Amino acid sequence: MPRPGTYLLGQPTSGPGVRPSTSTNLAINSLTSMRHQQQRNTARNSHGIGTMWCTALWDMTWALIAQYGVSADLYNGNAGNNIALQLVIDGMKYTPASPGFVDARDAILMADQIRYNGAHQNLIWTVFAARGLGFSASQGNPYWRFDQVEAFDLPTNNNVGVRSPNTPQAGAFMDCQNGLPLTVKVRNNWLLQQGNFNVGYRLDGGAPITQLFSGTLIPGASAPITFPGMLALGSYGLHTIKTWTSLAGDQYHADDTLTFTINWQTNASTPVAANAEDALLPPTGWMVENDDGLYTWSNVALSMGANCGATRAFRMNYRSYYAPGQSDRIVSPLVNLAGSAGTRLQFHHAYAPYGSGLDDGLLVQISTDCGSELDHVIVGFRCCAGHRTVASACRCAS
Repeated sequence: MPRPGTYLLGQPTSGPGVRPSTSTNLAINSLTSMRHQQQRNTARNSHGIGTMWCTALWDMTWALIAQYGVSADLYNGNAGNNIALQLVIDGMKYTPASPGFVDARDAILMADQIRYNGAHQNLIWTVFAARGLGFSASQGNPYWRFDQVEAFDLPTNNNVGVRSPNTPQAGAFMDCQNGLPLTVKVRNNWLLQQGNFNVGYRLDGGAPITQLFSGTLIPGASAPITFPGMLALGSYGLHTIKTWTSLAGDQYHADDTLTFTINWQTNASTPVAANAEDALLPPTGWMVENDDGLYTWSNVALSMGANCGATRAFRMNYRSYYAPGQSDRIVSPLVNLAGSAGTRLQFHHAYAPYGSGLDDGLLVQISTDCGSELDHVIVGFRCCAGHRTVASACRCAS
């Protein structure tokens, strides 16, 4: 079977083209979620990722056609091709920003739940699992092409688990959060509707606290649950919260439990100063938050000090890191401004203009309401007025 792109590349019809042949037959097109990484000899990276996703959608379309037939009426038809098209379009509405393969798979499954009352769940799972996007598959970081884990298994009927913390989030914890309730998000991890199950948590291995989730979750749905009482920490520093679900008859326990760490930072009184000269990262009493676990802040030696002398700086080198919306933060301790007047924030920063709007920058945010809202106080993404050039960089007065 000819491959797409042979004519474009001046190849014979038997040539490798730009992607594998379009086929639901695994003997002809054996592409899976991991093997799209291995086709770089025959496909560009963009073609490889797109081909993998379209292969799964192609399989789903023909599986639906095999069950419901095909209709030439694209607007009013009820056949398999109409259902497939509707699921893909609806699925886009439930897909998060910057998705991976698993995000997009789950969005189509949710679209089927909402549009067709879950009538095609088994079919959709079967075709995705055949391409390595089964229940246990992991998409890894959606900006990274080499950390996926493929799986060919199907979900069980009864399975719920803790999806993520809501409040507090993992990472920095402040005085104003102490004594507030703990809320987590639970998820129905397929295939039957679930409800009336217990959710529990322990703080630092202490006594368990439980709460009944009395609502109803359709397959793939998530909901928050707030525990009774207050989350009260007794000391500054690191604390571990372990949360879990207890569903009678749960058939898969690997995703029941979620454990995360919070760091209650000691308050700081003015004046607060942090520099990079001690080569530490983060500065003492501060935290680095790196949500995706990839590129993040570093402490680097530079020759951009006074008169181009040696100095050090905190730097986030994202020049070759494509991750729209990803934020890595250096978080200060909570600063106590009681009795302080005329408080000022000062930052020394230098950044290089690369042209075409690819300048370095600095964003400083503060919160006065326990992190609910963050206000921009310094935004610098291009050379400011009155700058002077030092070592091919723009240097702005603080």
